[in-house]
Amino acid sequence: MPSRRDLLASFLAAPATLTLGRAAFAQATPLQAAAAAVADGQAISRDALLAFAREVAKSPYQAPRADVPRALAQLSLDQYRQIRKKPEQRVWAGENRGFVLDLLPAGNVFTTPVTIRTVDGGIIRDKRFSAEHYEFGGNTPLPADAAVPYTGFRAYAALNGQAVADEALVFQGASLFRALARGQVFGVMA
Repeated sequence: MPSRRDLLASFLAAPATLTLGRAAFAQATPLQAAAAAVADGQAISRDALLAFAREVAKSPYQAPRADVPRALAQLSLDQYRQIRKKPEQRVWAGENRGFVLDLLPAGNVFTTPVTIRTVDGGIIRDKRFSAEHYEFGGNTPLPADAAVPYTGFRAYAALNGQAVADEALVFQGASLFRALARGQVFGVMA
């Protein structure tokens, strides 16, 4: 049974705890508050998304921290290109949406991480890397629990009436953007 001293100490500590909690909450920046409203597990809201976009636009740029596993950072471009998402693991595979996404892991010169989220059933979901969802070609596979950031995405769609989906769009890093429409072919890349 608690003593009177313990009860009194608890009673006096409660207001201090509440005050400290409020102070910590008050220190959150508008950007942090807006980001929390569009985080993993939150219900999607147009207003929250617009508020987040406004806060990001007003804030100074902060480079994201890039923690790329050494095994991926040291790959040549040819080795990196051997890493492919398993077709059945692509985002929206088998859902007949007209397109699917490959999420591109960090590696080679692609080291700037991006957060990729989808909305499933009205709930925001972070897409997290799983080595089990990838084929590594001639490269040594990563451990299943490897923490690897994404650096972009590739979209596939049946552009030319083929059963096999074509690469239609790629965003990766600061400099890789290419898109293809029906009846077009990719030009030369240098």
